[in-house]
Amino acid sequence: MYTPPAVEAMKASASLATLLAQALLLTACSKPSRVVRIDSPGAGVFLTVETSHGRGAISNDFTRIYAHFDNAGQTDKQLLLDGEHDPPRRERI
Repeated sequence: MYTPPAVEAMKASASLATLLAQALLLTACSKPSRVVRIDSPGAGVFLTVETSHGRGAISNDFTRIYAHFDNAGQTDKQLLLDGEHDPPRRERI
């Protein structure tokens, strides 16, 4: 069955627009709720603890801990820990 080139172009642009919208949603929702920076005694190294509340697929809350290295202007970020964050529950008396 013949499909005009204009229809093919519209299908391609619609697919691209859908893909970009999905990518935007995923990246916009991945920002952490809270970031805490922990400086080390040595120069050029620090940690960040990034906590996200209510944004996980399996668990609502999760935490990621990254190590940041800075050496002569070159920076590197490495994931150290990643997992569910279960805040302590307050017991009723």
